[in-house]
Formats: sequence, C-alpha cells, structure tokens
Amino acid sequence: MSTIAKDLPKFGLTIEDLTRKVVFLNDLKKYPLNIVNTECVKTMNYTVGNSKEMTFINGNKYIMSISMYNELHELKNGPKVLKPSSKNFMSSYRHYDGNDLTNKSLLVWRTGGIGDLLFIQPSLIFLKNKYPSCKITFACNPENQSMVKEWDCIDSVVSLPFDFRLMIQHDYHIVFEGVIERCREAEVENALCLFSRWMGLDIPKEELVPSQKVNISTLQYCEEYLSKQSIDEFILIQPRASSVIRTPNPDVWVQVVNYLTEKNHKVILIDSPKNHNKIDEIIKKCDNQSSIFNFTKDSKSLSCMISMTYLSKLCISVDSSLIHITASLNKPGIGIYGPFPGSIRLSTYPTVEWVDCISDCSPCFKHNHNPCELSKDGYCISFNNLPFENLIQKIEKTLNKQ
Repeated sequence: MSTIAKDLPKFGLTIEDLTRKVVFLNDLKKYPLNIVNTECVKTMNYTVGNSKEMTFINGNKYIMSISMYNELHELKNGPKVLKPSSKNFMSSYRHYDGNDLTNKSLLVWRTGGIGDLLFIQPSLIFLKNKYPSCKITFACNPENQSMVKEWDCIDSVVSLPFDFRLMIQHDYHIVFEGVIERCREAEVENALCLFSRWMGLDIPKEELVPSQKVNISTLQYCEEYLSKQSIDEFILIQPRASSVIRTPNPDVWVQVVNYLTEKNHKVILIDSPKNHNKIDEIIKKCDNQSSIFNFTKDSKSLSCMISMTYLSKLCISVDSSLIHITASLNKPGIGIYGPFPGSIRLSTYPTVEWVDCISDCSPCFKHNHNPCELSKDGYCISFNNLPFENLIQKIEKTLNKQ
C-alpha cells in the first residue's frame, strides 16, 4: 500500500486501519471500513483478475476496496486514472443493522469469492421473506453473477466497483469487508453466523443454509457432456482452492481418486478452465484413468459447476466454491480442511460433513493467497496428515445412504 499512503488521510483512513484486527465482531463497527470513494480523472477500460472488461468514465465516482484502488490508480506504464473523492466513503455509508426494510432499499456487496457470497445469501432470504416490499441490490465480481442472478432474494445485480450514485439511491448499505479477515471471533464461530450478526440479525442456525436453483440450459449442456462420456453416476471433486495454502498437495488427491476408482466409481475433476493443465497433471498420476474425467475446459461458467454438482452423487472438495454450492443444492458433500477447522465454515450445512487435517502448527487460520511458510511447495503441511481412514468412512457412509 506504499504507493497510496499519501491518499489515506483523504479517504479517512490510516495505515493502522489497513491491518487492524479486533476480538469481537461488534468492535469492528467502531472503525472505518477499508472501502473508498474514488473519482476518475481519465476515461479508460480495465480488467481486474478474471473479470470482464469494464470502463471508468472521467468525472464519475466509484466505490471500491482500498486494495483495488491500490491496484488501479497507478497503472503500470500508464497515467493516473483515480484520485480520492472529496466525500469519503464512511460519510455516506448507512450500515444496515436489523432495521425495518418495509418499502426500503438495501445495497449489499462483498469482494470475496463464491463461498463468501453464499455466506450472505441466507440472511438476504430471511430479509426478503420478512420484508417482501424491500428492494435488494447485490454487487459482486462479474464472474460470479451467473450464480447470484438465479437468487430469488435479489432484485438486481451490479458489478464491482460500482458508481457512487448507487449508494445515494439506497436507504441502507451492508459491506462484509473484514468480518472474517479482521475479527478473532471468525476463528471460533461459523462464518454464516458472523455474517448474519453483522447485519444485526439473529437467525437460527438451521436457517443459515444457502439455497439456489439450477439454470435449465446449463443443466442440459452438462447432461449432454455426461451422455457423450457414457457417465451415469459420478463423484465430483474440486481439488484446488483459490489460494495455495488451502490446497492439498496433488499427491493427496491421487490417493483419494485411486481409492474411488478402485471401488468402480467414476470421478470428475472440476476447476476453472485456466487450470485445465494442472488438473491433467493430477490425473496422469492416478490409476484407472479411464474412469477419471477432466471437466475444466468444458466448465464455461459458474453455472456449469452448479449443474454438475446437482447431477453428482457426492462432492468432495477443499475449502472452496464446490463445498458451499453442494450445501446450497441440498446435495451430499465432504470438505477437507487444513489451515482452519471445517466447523467454522460447514457446521450449519445438514448435508455436508468434513475432515480436519491436524498437525503441530494447525489450526493457523491463514487463508489468504500467501503460501504455507513451513512447506517447500506452498501447500499447507496439515494436508499431509489427511486422516484417510476417517475420510473413507465418511465417503462410504454417505454413499450407503443413497
């Protein structure tokens, strides 16, 4: 953040705000969120991560995370395109805290991944049922919108970053920045419970389960793929998370996949298309390769993962999108956890179980994009202690119920 240190006072932030951690969730409300209101000084197109190309328009103001501002305001070999707006974010932010939403509007956003978005959804279902006349706008990254647009609890979906005028048009706002990352309670309490409490809601745990529908056209596309491969039943596996520290060494998956194919199960591995070669490398190490299928190139969107999950008989995943999608479709699943216990992510899901990989240094509660400091390959060393027999027992128990 050194390149924007001089801009922090204009945003109403300090260096301490960027790294501050609190013990209790309510303490987080005492400090400014690391979200900023920026002004564009030069019209330009841009692409961040895997998002589609978007446009900043000269003179318009945009709401974004401080990290995105750091990435965008001084583009490599390019001109400065953003500056702090004269009005900082917190002066316009009206935090939703359980208020009556009758005939009111709520703007919701989270910069995280698919699991983070699904942590929010049960609370929005609760609000929409309680206040049918309320209007809920959801802002997220473009690559996740095919999922969010299927939610009945959402009235409209917009892309991050979004125009500042959108804030003014809504009665209340709720952003989940820091709820997991900056709060010590996240080390002991389930994320869905924390997200609900952050909104001032007291929702029973049994209601904190995401729910979504399958896109019919995408479902048909996946059914055609299975038919061409002569696959009737299969187990779906997502072997990689978005960060290396939440991802087991590929050899761990070779052991799991070999067990499944030896038991005559067909296995489909799924990931984003850009990781097709990495999934191929796992398959090449496995036995019975005729029973293993790499769906990554054919997974054209998030809707494909949702449809394949719906069609599977069991999903096995690390702490990544698949395990939460599995729960949202009321399908059986098993999560494999290393840096932190599975309970703080999965304990409200009735159809999903988990196994914890224990080591002397676990749980470390690290789930950012930095590699494990104790391993040579960056993978969390806890995964090397996968309780394989425990995992097999859960797999057999789940399959025997069907």
